[in-house]
Amino acid sequence: MTAQVLTAELSALAQESKKRNADIRNAADKSLNDLKALPNTSEAQLAAALDIQLKILQALPSLLQNYAASINGRLLLAAFQLLSSTFEKVTDEDNTTRESSPSVRISVSGQELSIRSAASDAFNLMNDICILTEGEKSKALPAAALSQTFGLDLIESIAVHFGDTVVQHPEQVDVFRTRVIPLISKIISEKSSFSSTIRAMRLLQFILSRLLSAMPVECEPVLELMNDLLDLDSTAHWKRVLCLEEFRALHSEPALIRRIYAHYDEQPDHINIVRDHLASLVRLASEKPSLIGLGQETSVPESESGNSDEEAAVQAGGLVGTIGATATATGSGAPGITIKWSTVKTACIDLLDKSEAPALPPTYIYSLVLTCISSFSEGLAKFLLPFTLPSDGKSKRKQRGVSNVTDLVGSNRFEGETIPVGKPEEASNGVYQTRKLPINPLDLKEHLFYNQIQTSGQMIEHCWPAVLATCSTFLNATLDSDNYHELIRSFQKFTHVAGLLGFATPRDAFLTTLGKHSLPRQHPASPKTPNAPSPSSHNSDQENTDDQDTSPARSVASGNQKQSESSRAAILITSRNLLCLRALLNLGTALGPVLHKSWSIILETYQQADNFIPRAEGSNSKLGRQISQNNPAITVDLANEITAMEAAASRLFESTKDLTNPSFVDVVSALRDLLCGIRGILDENHGEGARKLLSPAATPRHHRGSSISIATFDGHAMIHGNIFALEKLGQLSKSNVARLAEGSTSKTGWGLLVEAFINTLGTYHLDPQVRLKAAQEILTLGGAVIIYPGIRSRELQDVARCRGLDALSTVVSSLQKLSYGKSKVSLRCDIEIHEMTIERLYTILENCGESLIGGWQAVFSLILSIFDQPSYKGHNVEAIRHTLSPKSLKLVKTSFASLQLINSDFLTSVPRKHYIVMLDAVYCFSAQIEDLNISLTATTLFRNISDFLETKDDQRAIDSDLIACKSSIDLAEIIKAVNRDVSPLELWVYLQLHLTLLTTDSALHTLFRIFDSYGENLDPSAWLLCFQHIIMKILSANHDQYDAKKDQSSWNGTAILIIEWIPRVFLQSMNILRNNASLQLVWEKLLQQFNIFLERENLAVGRAVFNTMTVLLSESNDFQMKNLLPMHLVWDLWQRGNPRSYTGQPMKGVDNNGALIAYLQLLYELHPRLAPFPDDYVGGLVQQLKNCVTGATPAVYNQDIDRMSEVQSLVLGGIRMMPTEGTGALTATLKFITSSIVLAFRDEGRGLVKGKTYVALSKSAMDELQPVVIDHCKRTTASPSKILADSLRALAVPLQLKYKWPAEGKEPSTWKKATTTALEILEATLPYAKHLQDEYRTNMWESIISITSGIISVDSDTLDNISPSAIIDDERFDLSAFSRMQALFIPALGSSDLLLSIREQYVSSIFTNSLIHETHPDDLALPGQPLLSGLSSTHIGRVQDLPPTPRSKLSYVLTDTLFALVSVKSSSSATPETIALAKTTAPYLVLRVGLVLKAYVYDQPLRGRAPQPRSQKLEMQHVLQKLVELQAEPEAMSEIGLGWIEQGLGSENGRAKTREESGEAREMKQRERGSKGVLYRLYGLLVQALNVAARDEEMAKLLRGCLEVVGRGF
Repeated sequence: MTAQVLTAELSALAQESKKRNADIRNAADKSLNDLKALPNTSEAQLAAALDIQLKILQALPSLLQNYAASINGRLLLAAFQLLSSTFEKVTDEDNTTRESSPSVRISVSGQELSIRSAASDAFNLMNDICILTEGEKSKALPAAALSQTFGLDLIESIAVHFGDTVVQHPEQVDVFRTRVIPLISKIISEKSSFSSTIRAMRLLQFILSRLLSAMPVECEPVLELMNDLLDLDSTAHWKRVLCLEEFRALHSEPALIRRIYAHYDEQPDHINIVRDHLASLVRLASEKPSLIGLGQETSVPESESGNSDEEAAVQAGGLVGTIGATATATGSGAPGITIKWSTVKTACIDLLDKSEAPALPPTYIYSLVLTCISSFSEGLAKFLLPFTLPSDGKSKRKQRGVSNVTDLVGSNRFEGETIPVGKPEEASNGVYQTRKLPINPLDLKEHLFYNQIQTSGQMIEHCWPAVLATCSTFLNATLDSDNYHELIRSFQKFTHVAGLLGFATPRDAFLTTLGKHSLPRQHPASPKTPNAPSPSSHNSDQENTDDQDTSPARSVASGNQKQSESSRAAILITSRNLLCLRALLNLGTALGPVLHKSWSIILETYQQADNFIPRAEGSNSKLGRQISQNNPAITVDLANEITAMEAAASRLFESTKDLTNPSFVDVVSALRDLLCGIRGILDENHGEGARKLLSPAATPRHHRGSSISIATFDGHAMIHGNIFALEKLGQLSKSNVARLAEGSTSKTGWGLLVEAFINTLGTYHLDPQVRLKAAQEILTLGGAVIIYPGIRSRELQDVARCRGLDALSTVVSSLQKLSYGKSKVSLRCDIEIHEMTIERLYTILENCGESLIGGWQAVFSLILSIFDQPSYKGHNVEAIRHTLSPKSLKLVKTSFASLQLINSDFLTSVPRKHYIVMLDAVYCFSAQIEDLNISLTATTLFRNISDFLETKDDQRAIDSDLIACKSSIDLAEIIKAVNRDVSPLELWVYLQLHLTLLTTDSALHTLFRIFDSYGENLDPSAWLLCFQHIIMKILSANHDQYDAKKDQSSWNGTAILIIEWIPRVFLQSMNILRNNASLQLVWEKLLQQFNIFLERENLAVGRAVFNTMTVLLSESNDFQMKNLLPMHLVWDLWQRGNPRSYTGQPMKGVDNNGALIAYLQLLYELHPRLAPFPDDYVGGLVQQLKNCVTGATPAVYNQDIDRMSEVQSLVLGGIRMMPTEGTGALTATLKFITSSIVLAFRDEGRGLVKGKTYVALSKSAMDELQPVVIDHCKRTTASPSKILADSLRALAVPLQLKYKWPAEGKEPSTWKKATTTALEILEATLPYAKHLQDEYRTNMWESIISITSGIISVDSDTLDNISPSAIIDDERFDLSAFSRMQALFIPALGSSDLLLSIREQYVSSIFTNSLIHETHPDDLALPGQPLLSGLSSTHIGRVQDLPPTPRSKLSYVLTDTLFALVSVKSSSSATPETIALAKTTAPYLVLRVGLVLKAYVYDQPLRGRAPQPRSQKLEMQHVLQKLVELQAEPEAMSEIGLGWIEQGLGSENGRAKTREESGEAREMKQRERGSKGVLYRLYGLLVQALNVAARDEEMAKLLRGCLEVVGRGF
């Protein structure tokens, strides 16, 4: 033995004793350290050491007998080392092939064996150890006693480390048969110690694992004993636990379980070990139901409920309750099996260091039962599933591997489960591919492992009731999440292998049980599933066929099954229900090819469970399901389970695409059987038999019908169940589109699917949402088949598309059957289904319309199916519209979308033979009156078709028989004749005939565009044919339909379209019929039509006529049409047709500007062709223009303030065209211009905000007035008569309304524009005014004074709304204008030829506007009193501050103007005119100054010491200064008397005495006539003012200066 071997053995010994004996491990570790410290040792030295070890071994028994309690550490290690060395020699001996090795003859079980020496030593040593362990005397070793536990440890050590050696040596096997097995049986059966029992169990595990085949008879009693120990209540709990731990170890080796079953259960003369063991598990599982929390439904242990989402989900599920627990488990007072308190850290069988049994959790034994069941199922699955893979080649199998059966429960995956994925095989037609059926391992009779496969099959066939019963118990127990998931996992694996081996009975039983637990509890007592096999009463001879109804839904439907919708809503499915449902769905995925009729178990369970899965609020359909985050009953765990379940369901239906056709038909049939209350309509005839089919009692039932029926469930459940079935049928169809599109309809289940959908949607007593769902699914199926891209053959693709279109047609045709007796709800549902069908047609056309070959007739038939009886024969408008009655407005919209798509994208794909029906379809939609928008849009489709026809190369001329037709009806019938090769040109004519029947604006627009585009290519005969049957027809039709007594606005609109189109036709006809004699006749008819249109006196129609005539006149030079259209006829048309003169027009709200504009534009074209004009003719024309201005309606969104309206612009343009040579023409023109100026200032326009203001027209008229008047005055040698006076009078109007007129617009304002215009006219024409007659001259000067007054005047109240800057700018403008005006007529204004009233009017205006502050009312003379009489009045003074006028600067200028008019001119310039002006001005000047002085005298004393307001002080200072400087005209004061001075203006001490007429008075008058006469007349006021100004030295100084000037005159 080398050092390496010793190191390895010591390491193994240390590892093995890690849990059993700490002392041995420490000794082994120390020996390893010592061995590493030793130097290299030779083999001879080691051999010597062996002799020493042998001597120690010989002395060991006596040591153990006498000093067993003291042996530990190195001594115990030495014992194990000695045994190991002995068996190592045997191993080395077996590896040598030397024949000369010495042999020993021994007797084993009556047989003589020859063995070698080392084997003999090992045999003797092993036999003696067993004898010593039994307490007997050894044979080879010295007599000694050995403790039972120590001996068992030695035996186990040999078995563990040298198991192969033991198995290979019969003598050793015989030792185990004769010595060890009886010893184990004795220990187990008797009340042995805990330490001995666990060692015996460990030895038994080795024997069963390695030596079962060598000693099956000896092992049978031991195995039977363990099964018996599980059933005996008197057995110690720890011993039952050890038995189950032993069985757990056996189950962990599936091959060992199979050997045990083969040795005993399969042999008729042996005991059923495995079956009895599993049966004992059934009894054990239900032994103490309260301990495991057994109830009506599974639950979560209470101690975990505080933090468990799963518990919350279970509680939210509305469980009725569980059976309460009375037993108390270790570590928890709650019942149930959980990892937390139902497991131990170290198994009992591994507690070698314990002499007494530890305290075990009460539920630990149930945890072992679960583990045994799980291992049993796991072992079967691992062994059998690989054999189910179809033979496919080793390399491919490696590449493809296996696919998982399902997800693991709890982590969304199931581990260890595999299903076969066969090689895809081609269907009978070689088009689509499916998966091969999995192989049944029982059919592999030639396989090497067939015996084991057969054994496994026998295990499943005979053990499934026990497995099912055990699992059923735990499915209703209280388990934690991990244990429950493990239970479902094992349940699923057993079901999987049972199904693949073809055992229908266990498969269906397990599926039924799993389905039952997939549904929430609804009643306190759960009814048993009818017809399901009972595990407890099942025996091997019981048979159950596939056709037996084992649906889990039956258990839910039994008892009190009719529930209200509210009670169902209160029952919420739990996460564990969903877990079971997910496992069931995954089994469907794995067993799909072999389920056959058992599909109904899975699908019906899914249907029932779906009814309890939570949905979003307001959703009645699974399609709208959402997991509401605000619902407290839905936890995260439940939401995750719902998601996982739906994923499993999706995989289930996705996997059906790999099924063969028969298997797929099974799935379809199962889903179809879920439908409830459906009648067949595909082969029905109307009559009594059909009526019977409408009743629920007559509902056809299948041999495996749905458990949900009208009689047992409420309406909500039936609706939901039908919707579920339809939805899943649709999902199934979606996953198998390739099969349904490519395969034969008789083999792929196409007929079953279509029948199910059609029968459902055709059963009109069903809820509408069910019928709609059926329609949705069949339409989806038909559309998917049609657009399926996987078919390469064009012929097969066309077959598939025809198949899909037939399905759509069947949907529509089924709605038309059994139409009697339908309710309004059903009829509305029919409409919606019809709409869905047409929408699906649209989708189909979108995807494959371009490549569609056949089926166009079906497409157009579906499009036209929305009309009850589409008929368009005879071409009578009203008759056609009555027959074109669509079933619904919705249908019109959806159907038209398809027709529109064809016309826009797929015209090239439609064969020409279908163009007639396509045009008829377009016409139907154009003629229907349900939806105007669609009617209009459909009309435009004619344009697309026409454009397409133009691209055709076949441009054959129209046949002579068509040209000879006298009516449109005959023309259409000939084109539509059957078997006639219609040319594109004839189709074009047929298209336009449809348009003429529509008589709508849209149709006319389309017709015009088509004719404009294609008409120029017509030959003369074709053009005249179109003119006769198309153009004249639409004109005559409009006149025929028009009735003046009714509101015919629509027909007038149509007339406008026709009229506006005429110019294009005229130009086209001129090109085509230039040399044709028919052209003259065409235009005569056209002018007659225009006259008829004008007789309607409609503004829009008149506008269209005038516009058309304008175009014709503008083009007349190009086509030399002057002879065809005589101007006098056009003039008569224009003169009679002024839109302003139309009668019966509701002017309010009617805009006639368009008609007037067209009317005036025609004048522009007509005017050059009518010149020259006579005077009276022009006058009448001007009057018409004035009527246009005044009669035009105001613009709605734009006022004519800043810019003239178009009518006004055209009118002024017309005025500019008028000649002015003649007197009458000039007079009429100027009269129109002046009236246009004042038109904006009529009384009815005051305050106008909206409407016509004429402001822009007024300004433009001023621009027109100035050159005309100036030019006229300069060129006229005679008197300018009243033209100038009338012009100035018109310009004075806006000046008088300065700031008063609300509508002024942008700068310049009307009054500024009038000011500028007046000044320029006066500057140019005033020299010619002397030639005016007195009457006209007076009128002119009155207008001049009025203009001047308007320049300087302003109403102070109107300035509140004017900005200060604008006031300043306007004041500056007025100052400039006043200065220019003064220069023009001063001093001419003082002429003796003028009336005094004119001068007084002028001076009075200057005086009034020169006042800076408001005067006291008593200071001004009353009407009829002398001008200065107010100065002598007395009143109370004012103390408030008087604000100055905003135009103070102008007032100062006007004040200075008064002084200037009175002041002395040079002797050379003094004229009678200046003197006359001074005399007229002097009284106003005295009054102006007197008002200032009087206000100071009366107001200032009341202010006390307060200073005089600044503005008044400045005014008074300015006036006093001007007084001092004034040199008045001596004659100016002659007209003013002294009486007003002599009246009481005295102070409080007295008034001046009245002076008598004396010489002194005459002297005074003489002085007053001098240049300082104004001061003399104001002397009294000056004196009083000086007395008041005692405290104001500055003012007093000015006053004294004035008095000093007066004193110099004495």
